[in-house]
Amino acid sequence: MIKKRLVLFAFLMGLVFAFNCWAVPAQINYQGRLEGTAGPVNDTVTITFRLHGAGSGGTPLWEEEQGVLVLQGIYNVILGTGTLNTDYDTLEAALLLTDELWLEVHIEGEADPMAPRQKITSVGFAVRSGVADTVPDGSITDVQLATDAVTRKNFLTVL
Repeated sequence: MIKKRLVLFAFLMGLVFAFNCWAVPAQINYQGRLEGTAGPVNDTVTITFRLHGAGSGGTPLWEEEQGVLVLQGIYNVILGTGTLNTDYDTLEAALLLTDELWLEVHIEGEADPMAPRQKITSVGFAVRSGVADTVPDGSITDVQLATDAVTRKNFLTVL
């Protein structure tokens, strides 16, 4: 009996991990170069990242702060993993608010953010989901689905 429960538990955990691996991550990889008056920076720097709906002006849609290790002037961050400013939306929500997003980078201790803002462009996951957005309503019928792939019973179980 215990063995059957362990097998069932392992199966259910496998399903959980399988669904998570198909999810589009709500994170953005960003790399930059940072130089000071003496040349490339080699230090940990606090950087505030903001997403805007325009190349200039406007109120940020999203903001987070990260302590970033900069080596020989190069840094790499994963936006969406830092300390979120809760006055703004989550990164996932900000990505859905507008058709265009612009990244603003503000180095701690500097009076103004770096300029110009950088336009965020499509990546693999976004291009693929854009295809899904173009599927007309009602165009997927039971003919395109495997037998018993979606039933009332398993649909209600997921909900």
